[in-house]
Amino acid sequence: MIRISDIVAAPSITGAAAVGWTIAAIAVPTAIRAAVDSFVSGCELTIYLPFVMLVAIFLGWKHATAAAVGSIVAAQLLFMCLGHQFSLGSCDSYSIGVLLIGSAAIIGFAEAFRSIVARRSGSSSGIVFSLRDGKAWASWYGHPTPVQLGSEEEVAEMMEDFLKQIELGKRLNRPKE
Repeated sequence: MIRISDIVAAPSITGAAAVGWTIAAIAVPTAIRAAVDSFVSGCELTIYLPFVMLVAIFLGWKHATAAAVGSIVAAQLLFMCLGHQFSLGSCDSYSIGVLLIGSAAIIGFAEAFRSIVARRSGSSSGIVFSLRDGKAWASWYGHPTPVQLGSEEEVAEMMEDFLKQIELGKRLNRPKE
């Protein structure tokens, strides 16, 4: 059973996939904005905010920050430049400021929510074991980098030994009848 706390407690997409999704979170709203460019002006950056939010939820604050900054660069180069000259007028500065403030609020809220859910579910100190390419990994909620423990066979043997040691300790510490 998948719990919402497991999805929210830590970014659910990491590594190269996260980079790809971050790029997509810049490219998709840029394509949408380009599609309406001929009859819309003055709202170059609003389309990016929902995508920054999705990145903050599923990829974490670092990728969301990259998406926000990348969105500003894309919009500046494609929609805000007059005659393909890099310029920053007062309207552009205001739009960029609003996107940065909105993105910071969204990212902060997503991280605070993630932290609260992790604490309430008790998963902030929980260890998650996983297998990838025959290797066992351990990761902790809220920490983006997993630790490789060894091969599946080695780790399974160590875990079995660990469980046997716990059982032996319980038997030895059992009160005498």
